Amino acid sequence: MAGRAGRMRPPRPEPPLGGSDDPDLGPDLGPDSGPDPGPDSGPDLGPDPRAPDPRSVPMPQRRALAVRRAAQFGLDLAITAVLCLLPLSAMLALPRNPDGTLDNPLVAVPVLLLVLLACVLVAWCYWAVLPARRGGRTLGMRWLRLRVRALDGGEVSVAVMTLRWLFLAVDGLLLGVVGGAAILLTDRAQRLGDVVGGTVVVHERRRG
Repeated sequence: MAGRAGRMRPPRPEPPLGGSDDPDLGPDLGPDSGPDPGPDSGPDLGPDPRAPDPRSVPMPQRRALAVRRAAQFGLDLAITAVLCLLPLSAMLALPRNPDGTLDNPLVAVPVLLLVLLACVLVAWCYWAVLPARRGGRTLGMRWLRLRVRALDGGEVSVAVMTLRWLFLAVDGLLLGVVGGAAILLTDRAQRLGDVVGGTVVVHERRRG
């Protein structure tokens, strides 16, 4: 028994609470020994709502765009009026009395309604369908190098262009003063039809 007790190994000392001296266990980093996360490592809360919109248009460019869009509106309005002359000419073919009044009102009233419907259809095709099929441009916009785009830069649909066309009744009030004021007062130079439709009008510079 004495010889066996003499051959017994002494108990291995327990490692201290703060770490271990055994090289195989590695250093004890402890709860606070990692890298400092720093003040900027918190959750991403998105852009600062107080920061200015990078897509906002400076006031000098808004004024220039308002003038260009006013000229474009006048051109497109004149073209629409010329296109509506064809259905309006149907009224001249109606029989009339010597004093110039219509001979048969029962025929004239339905013809007048059809003519008005044809004029609305012509205006809708010019202001909504044509731009949606031609990259967001009417003829006036093409001549003045303007183009309608969605806010994300994509193409515009017939539904969006129809909404913009309907709001011309508001933007065109006071000879277009309402739409021009909206262009000057909004950050992205939008008239009311643009705000509702989620669109912007851009001026394309000449290449070269």
